[in-house]
Amino acid sequence: MKEITIEESRRGHKLRTPLKITINEAKNEFEEQITQYVLETFIPRQPLLAKFTFENRSTVEVAKRLLLYGTRSEQTLYSYISSLQQFNKFVNIGLDQLVDSCKQQDHTLKQQAINQVSNFIDQFIFAQQQANNAPATIASQVRYFKSFFRSNGIDLGSLYNLSWTPLYEDRAPTAEELQKVLFNAKLRERVMVTMMAVGGFRIGTLLALQYRHLKDDMEKNVVPLHVHVDASITKGKYHSYDTFLNDEAAEYITAYLVARRKGTSRIPPEQITDTSPIIRNYVESDKASTITTDGAHRLIHELYLKAGIATLLPACEKGKSKYSRRYDVRTHSLRKFFRTELASRGVNRDYIEYMMGHKTDKYHDVKMKGIEFLRGIYLTAGISIRPKIKLDKIQTLKEIMRAWGLNPEEILNRNVLNQSNSTF
Repeated sequence: MKEITIEESRRGHKLRTPLKITINEAKNEFEEQITQYVLETFIPRQPLLAKFTFENRSTVEVAKRLLLYGTRSEQTLYSYISSLQQFNKFVNIGLDQLVDSCKQQDHTLKQQAINQVSNFIDQFIFAQQQANNAPATIASQVRYFKSFFRSNGIDLGSLYNLSWTPLYEDRAPTAEELQKVLFNAKLRERVMVTMMAVGGFRIGTLLALQYRHLKDDMEKNVVPLHVHVDASITKGKYHSYDTFLNDEAAEYITAYLVARRKGTSRIPPEQITDTSPIIRNYVESDKASTITTDGAHRLIHELYLKAGIATLLPACEKGKSKYSRRYDVRTHSLRKFFRTELASRGVNRDYIEYMMGHKTDKYHDVKMKGIEFLRGIYLTAGISIRPKIKLDKIQTLKEIMRAWGLNPEEILNRNVLNQSNSTF
């Protein structure tokens, strides 16, 4: 057994009472990976869940299954364990004890105990429904419970096929609404909003981006910026993809990096390297680290409220805090803006899905088109938050040439000079 002591919060503040987590010594490299998976998931976000995971061998088994057969996503593990902790508090019985009660000494199952577990889940579902939680949220939690018991050798059968119908629909913000958001935003938040809106990033992928992902085009002053997203920072970690950022996002990113290199009264000057996070926290430290996904959601939600574009949906006004996610505009709505803007400009659906990181049956066909082809599609679409003057065909052609690193004035003038004189 070994003990880990956590003395600082996820925001870098010193804890009054340090948190101690006891971990079994890893017997091999695989067990070491499981331990690392759990720690990397929970220490930056909610260390108490790491303690809860290691206190139950049954929850460690969930982490093991996700690492072996699942997506290896930290967000997935977080969703599983946080839901299991809620269920554990509800039934007030240890999860290991609950699993053991369903098994005989010869490891055969006790049907009566399994029925009791099913009854507990029924009660939990009813309590969640009474609390007016979204059907999709409840259905996800039940799926986690079934997977948890299955990982520990207990099959609950085909029960609990609940509806996934969204109760709280969100919408894509308009360009005018995002202009209001940017007006109230600081430089870092402007980078976050514009990158998600014109690049289509998920919040988790955005926070995982490093300078190396933008370096080549930024240092060559090529716009739109090409961003190659590694499979390791995508949802599910299934495949890589490519997307782009317009001149507006490039300007904010450039200004933001310049400010970080200079430093502030709170943060010392930073040396931007290939591994520097694009979005960093404001903790006073020589070593930059990114903010948490929860913190990013909170920042963007506050901007929506300041801009007055988020409306609290009627079904959840009672008993909800100002940080409730049940608003018509959410962080994920920025991706909807990206999709709807490109679609309204006539961009092929397969190209949109590819640039959003979705793997469709045309994924490889689109990828084979090449970066410059996709850059031209993105540039021609002209996605923007700022009001933009409509370009004629010649101006559009010039913009595409500039995106390819060419001088359009030189090329067009050369072509004119090379044409033979015509007499009319």
